[in-house]
Amino acid sequence: MQGGRLGARVGLAPIPLASTTFINRGRELAALEDLLPTHPILTITGPAGCGKTRLAVEFAKRHAHKFAGYVVWVDLTAVSSPALMPQTIASALGIRERSGQPLMETLAEHLRDRPCLLVVDDCDHHAKAVGSLAATLTRAAPDLRILATSRELLGARDERVVPLSPLEVPPAANPY
Repeated sequence: MQGGRLGARVGLAPIPLASTTFINRGRELAALEDLLPTHPILTITGPAGCGKTRLAVEFAKRHAHKFAGYVVWVDLTAVSSPALMPQTIASALGIRERSGQPLMETLAEHLRDRPCLLVVDDCDHHAKAVGSLAATLTRAAPDLRILATSRELLGARDERVVPLSPLEVPPAANPY
């Protein structure tokens, strides 16, 4: 996907622009919309290539207004260690570490008093670390919502899962 902004404030990680048309995912989009108000951690799960990222992009685009444009995309594709998770999220949020303050405390403080949708893409290799971090942050920041994409469950207590299956391919027309 190509990078681009989606109403996000300056300095925040850009929401990728969709490179494909959004089709046949109305049921899953509605499930995410129903869960958003009451569940702080939503995870789109499914096999590789089934459209998890595309659904997350569409959801973020349609719901940016609910977060006053404070929607932040965190791509974990290149993150090599779960220990780098707080730094990766801080970087996406444009937050710098403060001397003498744990980074998780700085993140929680930054997110505490503002609505924010944090989209964490490609959690596959660090699902448990993302789940732990998500649980900590959503407890500290009541208006924070986290939307994750992963082949694995995050394992967070407040996590709600929206499973995604591959789209069915219509049968080819018989030329005879």
